[in-house]
Amino acid sequence: MIYDHLDRIGQYRGLGRNFGPAIDWLTNTDLQALTFHPPADAGLHKPKIAGEDGIDVYAMLMTYQPNPVEKTVWESHRQYADIQVVVSGIEQMGIAMLHDGVPVTRPYTAESDAALYGLPRWDEAKAMETSNASVLPYGPGMFGIFLPQDIHAPMLAIPGKVGTVRKIVVKVRLDQPA
Repeated sequence: MIYDHLDRIGQYRGLGRNFGPAIDWLTNTDLQALTFHPPADAGLHKPKIAGEDGIDVYAMLMTYQPNPVEKTVWESHRQYADIQVVVSGIEQMGIAMLHDGVPVTRPYTAESDAALYGLPRWDEAKAMETSNASVLPYGPGMFGIFLPQDIHAPMLAIPGKVGTVRKIVVKVRLDQPA
């Protein structure tokens, strides 16, 4: 997992061949001028960035109210890394390490490129002890890169902070081992 600001995103090009086009798009695009959609519709409006038919790198442009902690959903991906960039608003995202003891609530499927997990809510006292879970705040210009070993819980409200978040999730196809 990488937690940083867009001013420094260029240093992460070496993560794989598809990160270059993703980073170029993020640094050369007026992110404020993009049209954002509710999460349920974001998949229907995906800027295709790189690869045949845009399947190597594409983006989802979302606008939403962050979820209360009671609605925490932990997920991981295998085929694509996420670069999650907050354009406006503020939220927090949970992060935990994937290991054999993590309870799976929905097994991985290639169609969704996701598995879901039954980790404790990040605010429960045992979360840090039992799952190595943590939470980080994200404001405008902040991003997280989530790789297959990273279980993450995006779209979480910060207690006492209310407002709309506009976020870009760039999906980056990972290099396949030879």
